[in-house]
Amino acid sequence: MRCSEPFDAVVVIGSRFADPNGTSERLDRRGEARLAKAIRLVKSGMAANLVLTGQLPHRTWETSITFAKKCEEIAWKAGVPPKRILLAPKGFNLDTKGDVQQALHLAKKRGWEKLLFVTEEPHALRVGYFFKKLNPRIIAKFERCGIYAPPWYWAKELIGYALLKRFGEDSRIYRFSDRVYEKFQA
Repeated sequence: MRCSEPFDAVVVIGSRFADPNGTSERLDRRGEARLAKAIRLVKSGMAANLVLTGQLPHRTWETSITFAKKCEEIAWKAGVPPKRILLAPKGFNLDTKGDVQQALHLAKKRGWEKLLFVTEEPHALRVGYFFKKLNPRIIAKFERCGIYAPPWYWAKELIGYALLKRFGEDSRIYRFSDRVYEKFQA
């Protein structure tokens, strides 16, 4: 498959909001970069659809909004036609594996064969692990969102990937490492 072939969808892997305390609905740096890259790819004709994952709710004093819903608002304002924007279904884990499951569920439901995942280079290791484990029949490519990944982020993703490969995602060791990372992000 050549890179110039169109994909059925560009998938934005969910991220976080910039303010974990709930006073702002602005996306974090990684989320903004992932979405901006995905919008450019869809508008350039690289894919027919934009799939937004990330059903983690974010509370403000006015409303509760998910990462995917906030991205949908931004994509509309950027000129992506609403009928080409799809929110991945709820009911999956609120983590990387859940985001991949959401995208694959939508792909199976719509009969898609080729997906383009947008995330940071180090995060693509874990996204790829879950993708291959959950459905090796759909063709996937990973597109870097162009954001600088600091050494600590590379280390976190490499350690997470190594733990996945060695112990699996249901292991206490992997779950513990993920919880430790979450504490550092707060």
